[in-house]
Amino acid sequence: MYVAENSRFDKTGKEDRSGYHLIVLAKNLKGYYNLVKLISYAWIEGFYYKPRIDKDLLKKYSEGLIVMTACLAGEIPDTILSGNLQKAEQLILEYKELFGEDFYLELHRHRTGNIQIDSIHLQNRKLLIKLL
Repeated sequence: MYVAENSRFDKTGKEDRSGYHLIVLAKNLKGYYNLVKLISYAWIEGFYYKPRIDKDLLKKYSEGLIVMTACLAGEIPDTILSGNLQKAEQLILEYKELFGEDFYLELHRHRTGNIQIDSIHLQNRKLLIKLL
């Protein structure tokens, strides 16, 4: 999913065009229903270049979901790589409070096969792993 930086209703600036990446999985039937609601709201209310949700929706429909921080384009990895470790810790605690044992920090350390992408992203992945 894409999580809007502020609100799914913000649709004015470049920063609102996609949002942070977030992996959201259903762990049971309630989670499946909540996942369907999140996806529906992303398309109906949050669409701006891409379907987006926001943290208000995540809070409302968190039951039965498993969440992972995603790739370097996720909010927590992006915050860590920007050097703001205090904010990253705050975000981790926020997600942990919301999803408990069903919240995971996702780490990637693989090559894509594209030399240009690998030269940048592989270094960032290694840095992220080191900082965590």
